[in-house]
Amino acid sequence: QTKGQIEEYIAKKDLKWKLVDSETQLERLHAINYNNIEDFLLDVANDEYTVVEAINLIYLDRETSQNEKILKKLQDKQYKKAQLKDDIIVQGISSIKVVISQCCLPLPYEEITGYVSKAEGIKVHLKTCRNLQSSDKQERQVEVSWNEAVCKNKQYDCAIRIEAIDRPALLVDVTKVLSHLNASV
Repeated sequence: QTKGQIEEYIAKKDLKWKLVDSETQLERLHAINYNNIEDFLLDVANDEYTVVEAINLIYLDRETSQNEKILKKLQDKQYKKAQLKDDIIVQGISSIKVVISQCCLPLPYEEITGYVSKAEGIKVHLKTCRNLQSSDKQERQVEVSWNEAVCKNKQYDCAIRIEAIDRPALLVDVTKVLSHLNASV
């Protein structure tokens, strides 16, 4: 039950990227006089530690920010084969949080670039996005590409602009066209 609470908290706060490996967890347990995780979890269940204290004490990397972790991974070039679930591949790495930027909403097969943000992992923009033109933002860009095997079966949000001369039933006609294209509105 305690382990479930810890896992739920980690998922809710999006802290999976910050977890240390099991060897480090064991070292930390030994440092506070526990032989195994079960004994520690029992003390958490008995209110010796709160769930948050337990997570910070044993499970989380205290030194590395998400931003630093991403940059280090890219610099070390610890490339992995892209997994099929990833629609965007970041320099061959498949385990990085990637977010489609809302300012330009890139779509599959458009020319894209990744920006290492301070809080949201890699934000994917169009290469021509005006929000990435400053020199300080260009230094934080990384190479990203579409994984065609995945993105062809996935739906994406996009912005459209329709220019028309106003007339009765114009909205109905536009909606019909979008409906024939199987677009969700």
